Amino acid sequence: MKEDKFGSILINPRCSNNCVFCKPDKSLHNDDLGLEEEKKLLKDALYFRKNGFKRIDVSGSEPLKYSKIIEFLSWLSKSFDDISLLDPGNRLADKSFASRFAKTGISRVFIPIYGSEAKYHDAAVGNPGAFNQVVKGIKNLLELDSGIEIRLTSVFLKQNIENFYDMFVFCRKEFGIYPWRLTMPYLHNDNKNIRFQDFLVSFSDIRRAVLKISRLDAEDIRIEYVPLCIFSEEDLLGFNSIRFFNVFYLYNLSDDEINKRIKDIVKDYRNQEYLWQCEKCFLKKDGICGGILREHLLNNKDYHFNPLSEDLYNRVKKNIAFSKVNPGVSK
Repeated sequence: MKEDKFGSILINPRCSNNCVFCKPDKSLHNDDLGLEEEKKLLKDALYFRKNGFKRIDVSGSEPLKYSKIIEFLSWLSKSFDDISLLDPGNRLADKSFASRFAKTGISRVFIPIYGSEAKYHDAAVGNPGAFNQVVKGIKNLLELDSGIEIRLTSVFLKQNIENFYDMFVFCRKEFGIYPWRLTMPYLHNDNKNIRFQDFLVSFSDIRRAVLKISRLDAEDIRIEYVPLCIFSEEDLLGFNSIRFFNVFYLYNLSDDEINKRIKDIVKDYRNQEYLWQCEKCFLKKDGICGGILREHLLNNKDYHFNPLSEDLYNRVKKNIAFSKVNPGVSK
């Protein structure tokens, strides 16, 4: 099993978005970071540098809202070889800010996009006007030609499932790139603001969307956590540019109060379970598949799953990858 080791740094000012699958408690975050939160960022980064980490992933709620994010990313880029940032992308609509961001020296930025029009994207993120900001922000970065790689991501939701093909066409036309990573939403039960029925989409609808975008000439589309057993043998043999990833998250977090809570949440929303058909599947026997995300399994318990034989796996394995992700954490 491939191990993907990196340092994970979370930056959590209050997010501009209110995504249907997230809905954070706004009262838990300020618009900016306080002194103690800033000290933790420094402590985390120094820990990763001391322990020989070469790669850093920066994420959180909306990291680019942190008032000192440009300085922090510029400082990180002097200490680590590979730095990725995941952010909603809203703030990049400001050309002056985007210009400063482009000079930080980080490796890449992941920006989610949820549709080809505002009615899809804004419905998913719960933030009217966000689509126009994201489109403008991506174009700003492209025009600046900064050397920062732009990778677009998306999530299968009721709000956008019928728009996936049009979204791919839109992204190619407007930006010259396709969305790179597609996922099902991770779900944790401690967030009482979330109503799964508001956004969970069925495996049948996901299958139809994937089959449609598979006809595009995209070079590489990465799909995470979508079980291969929702597809038929004919489906799988027809995929060329699509790769399926099953990722095993093993977080080694320290035992202070904040990290204990994160550890419990991660364990909950990454919870994968097997069903009886899995006993016939080569992917389980060979340790490639960790099961189906629990809430998605409950939402699709009557679905007709198709376990993969060893022969079929050998014929489609170029499209299947799996890895262990262990970001580590400071103490």
